[in-house]
Amino acid sequence: MEEYLTLEELAAELKLSRSNLRRLAAEGELPAVKVGRLWRFRRRQIEAWLQMQENQPRSVGAREELEHEQTAEGCGGGVHRRDRGGR
Repeated sequence: MEEYLTLEELAAELKLSRSNLRRLAAEGELPAVKVGRLWRFRRRQIEAWLQMQENQPRSVGAREELEHEQTAEGCGGGVHRRDRGGR
């Protein structure tokens, strides 16, 4: 049987939020299988999808979204300075 990843496992490997992965899967942008209420991801398909993503030009909006997510992860749970009243 092929290796499947859970949403949590894939989020940890890709360093992306579970909510973003869930949204991409629900919109059909990320290859996934829904088993009941749970998402499962075939490792082989995710690796192929990642290679395709590397070869596609990025839109400005997608690039900004990725940068926002990466900075949110690096500042303590995603709370930005402006979210704390600008202090």
